[in-house]
Amino acid sequence: MAPDELGISVLKSAVSSEAKDIAVEWSQFGIEKLLAEGALKDAPMLGTVVKICTMTKTIRDHLFMRKVLDFLRACPQFNDLEKMGFAREHLSDPEKIKKLGDTMVLILDKLDDLEKAEILAKLFAALVRKHIDYSDFRRLAAGVDRAFIEDLKILAAQSPRLEHNKESFLILLEPMGFVHTGGGVSRLGALGSRTDISPLGKLFQKCMAEA
Repeated sequence: MAPDELGISVLKSAVSSEAKDIAVEWSQFGIEKLLAEGALKDAPMLGTVVKICTMTKTIRDHLFMRKVLDFLRACPQFNDLEKMGFAREHLSDPEKIKKLGDTMVLILDKLDDLEKAEILAKLFAALVRKHIDYSDFRRLAAGVDRAFIEDLKILAAQSPRLEHNKESFLILLEPMGFVHTGGGVSRLGALGSRTDISPLGKLFQKCMAEA
């Protein structure tokens, strides 16, 4: 199976209402049950995506399929204008669709927590709706990949608790690029360094809030 084929199938499924409905319906079942009953074979809209579960039996591939289904389930229903704009911008050019498709597969495969698939879906929605560009999507996805899921939930919260606005918490997100530390007056009022949410971190918060 060609990796670019798989990526293209994921992208097309992500903007398909039919594929999303299937993913929502399947979310109540385990991958093993779906495989045993042959349900995956009856979903032509998902195309190449379902083949990984009918061709292989490895835990990694089953986990990848779970990530794909969770990602599709979390994608919003895009309207016709959004779908047409995304198709024109990313799906009409063979080079662009291959590049984005490969990126999506690599990101999904690397996710170390199944809950991150929902976060990735919100970033993808921002890309489809042109709130961010491809470079922003890659930077944000890379940060999500490296971050601890609970820290991402806190960063995405609309009204974080006071203790989550302190350097001791924010510094945990610095390796992901979501915060930065520079000279200035600290939150305790002393001269030295101050850690704040970076422009990339604020863009992440915006994507989460708008999804």
